[in-house]
Amino acid sequence: MFFRRSDKLEFLIPRERFIPVQVPALVERISSDPDLSPKEREEFRELARLLQARFHFEFLEAAEKLKEFFDPFNPDRDTLLIREVSEEERENYFDQFRDLLHDILIKSNYTKLSREQLVRCLEAENPWGVRVEVDLSRYKVIDFYYRGVKEFTELYQPWYLWKPVPRGSRCFSRIVVVVRMPGELGRNCGNGKPGSDQVLVKLFKDVRLEELKMTSPHIRIRIRFWDKVQIAVSVVATLVTSVVRLVLAAAVNPVLFFSVLSGCAIAAAKAVQNFITCRIRYMERLGANLYSKLLASNVAAISRIFDTAEAEEVKEALLTYYILYKHRDRDLTMEEADQLAEAWL
Repeated sequence: MFFRRSDKLEFLIPRERFIPVQVPALVERISSDPDLSPKEREEFRELARLLQARFHFEFLEAAEKLKEFFDPFNPDRDTLLIREVSEEERENYFDQFRDLLHDILIKSNYTKLSREQLVRCLEAENPWGVRVEVDLSRYKVIDFYYRGVKEFTELYQPWYLWKPVPRGSRCFSRIVVVVRMPGELGRNCGNGKPGSDQVLVKLFKDVRLEELKMTSPHIRIRIRFWDKVQIAVSVVATLVTSVVRLVLAAAVNPVLFFSVLSGCAIAAAKAVQNFITCRIRYMERLGANLYSKLLASNVAAISRIFDTAEAEEVKEALLTYYILYKHRDRDLTMEEADQLAEAWL
């Protein structure tokens, strides 16, 4: 099955605005343009240094302000608050934190999923691996941002066919999750006043569309259909065999009856153990999946987001200046400059 542009996830933007090169590499590449004179190359390198310094101090100030707003909600905080923050102040802090983080994520070329779009994404089912459910109503606030959507096709083996068939899927290059949890959900998440709300900021990489729900803090694991069938068959077979043995044993010898009864109890315990083992196996898969995809949490995630935003602003400014300078004999529109920059990249 391949993607159709009319499907319900058409809002996912496959075209990525992120410039996938480091600032030094971009400066070096532009400076090596043979059309530039040695003096122009040196002047461009100096411009790059000034732009990096300018954006660094601008974003440093914003980062410190954002961390200040985040501090009362930080579950990893190992310092004490200087004074008690009132509920009104906490609400004001959170509103400013959310607005400022949104602005920085947009500058980092992330796209926010609306509530309706998020629900559509969470409806995607994983035909293999861990299957989970998410109750969005448990959170006061939950925001999802993504950057980069890769579309690919892989082979999938349905249970009703003899051979694998192609199946289309999507993968997010980066996912940022911002969650505000009520006190009863966040009480075990770290430092903070008992019963107070806490905020989590998580940064993930290479998250498949079907696995997006796994990035939520609280999920409910669902056992796959065939695992349920396997457990049910095992339990039913054990019960039927045990009943038959009990009837035969009761008719032959009372002592044999109690021996068979003990065996039935052991078999029932084994069936329960198989169910528990299956659930543990699912938890192990989930843990391994998240461990490999989680890049940063909370303050560390905020710092990485600011680093990305700063680098993107520098790269966009340098690339725009270079395109305008190189084509200075033309009166370029913004659209034309954008097309020339993409063609150059």
